[in-house]
Amino acid sequence: MYEIDQEKCKKDGDCADACPTATIEKKDDGTFNVGDDCTDCGACESVCETEAIHLAQ
Repeated sequence: MYEIDQEKCKKDGDCADACPTATIEKKDDGTFNVGDDCTDCGACESVCETEAIHLAQ
């Protein structure tokens, strides 16, 4: 599953727009969260300009 480094994230929502399963959601505080429905397809990672999204270890 992917995770988002909130310190690197621009909070522009490109990752959420790219997610084919709509599992990336914007929270009330403006941050984004990857949900449990993540299929590890990598679409979000490929559009993240700041490399804030990566596979969880």
